[in-house]
Amino acid sequence: MNYKHGHKCANGASKLYRVHHNIAQRCTRHHCPAWRDYGGRGITIHKSWLDFATFAAEIPACPGPDFTLERIDNNLGYQPGNIRWATRMEQANNKRNNRVITYNGKSQSLALWARELGINYNTLKSRINQAHKSPEEAFIVS
Repeated sequence: MNYKHGHKCANGASKLYRVHHNIAQRCTRHHCPAWRDYGGRGITIHKSWLDFATFAAEIPACPGPDFTLERIDNNLGYQPGNIRWATRMEQANNKRNNRVITYNGKSQSLALWARELGINYNTLKSRINQAHKSPEEAFIVS
């Protein structure tokens, strides 16, 4: 085992080390269960970041225990300029299967619109999907 960087020891590994390990697995190992959603669709890890010491030196410090590392643009890989620390809620709203709706020139997920407008998510989703309403009609609180 490699202990020289101080992030892995006999009784565990640091959060950053685990994040790096998981990214490398998803992007480079065909046998990894998450390969299909990462490496299998072209998501890569920057070549220099395959080395943990380089990755650790270039990644900003994690702001707190509730943050995870995410890709800003989900169609690009783990590379400089495309990663940030985000809360679980921020990361959930950056998923590629989210429905993004533009209303009054602002685009965001349906979940964020529901929160911002104070409308139950399922009510809003139902208005748009089942009632076939436009965002303008669905977002009106009556």
